[in-house]
Amino acid sequence: MDFYIVSTKPQKFETFYGDVPLNCNARIKTDNGTSNILSQKNDHNHQQCDDRKIERHQLRVYAKRKAADDLTQRPSKIIRAGLKDVGEDSLHPKDLKSVSKAMYRVRRKSQPNLPKSREEVHTLFEGYPVQTSKFENFLQVNDRENGIIIFTYFVGSHQIDFLADIQG
Repeated sequence: MDFYIVSTKPQKFETFYGDVPLNCNARIKTDNGTSNILSQKNDHNHQQCDDRKIERHQLRVYAKRKAADDLTQRPSKIIRAGLKDVGEDSLHPKDLKSVSKAMYRVRRKSQPNLPKSREEVHTLFEGYPVQTSKFENFLQVNDRENGIIIFTYFVGSHQIDFLADIQG
C-alpha cells in the first residue's frame, strides 16, 4: 500500500496519511516525526491499484509540489527529475501529459487573472508601478478617455516608444 499525506495538524503534532485512491477510507495517524503510529483505520473499499496508477499519482504529487515551489523551472525538467525519483516502469506518454497539465493548473493559480475589459487594463496599470530593472518609469501615458497606453524605454541615448492602442 502506498500512502500520501492527507493533512497535518501542527498544533496537535499529528499527521494523517491516506491510501492512494482518494476515495479510500484507510487512514494512519502518526506523530509529526512519523515514527510512532497513534491510530490506524484499515478500512479499504477498493481493489488493489495497478503500478501505473500508483506511479502516476506519485509523479503528479511530486511535480505539483515542485511546480508551486519554483515557478521558473521548466515543466519538462521537473517531470524528468520526478521520473528519476519515482520511476517510469509502467507510465505512458498520456500520463506525462496529464502531469504537465496538473502542473500548469497549479502554476496558473499563483498568477493574477488577465484583465477582461479596457477599464480593467487601465486600472491595472494605475495600481502597479511599471518600471524597468533599473527602476526607470516604463509606462509614460495611461489615457483612459482615448484608450491609449504608451510605454517608453531608453536604450543609451535613444528613446524607444511602444504604443498600445486598445480601441474596442
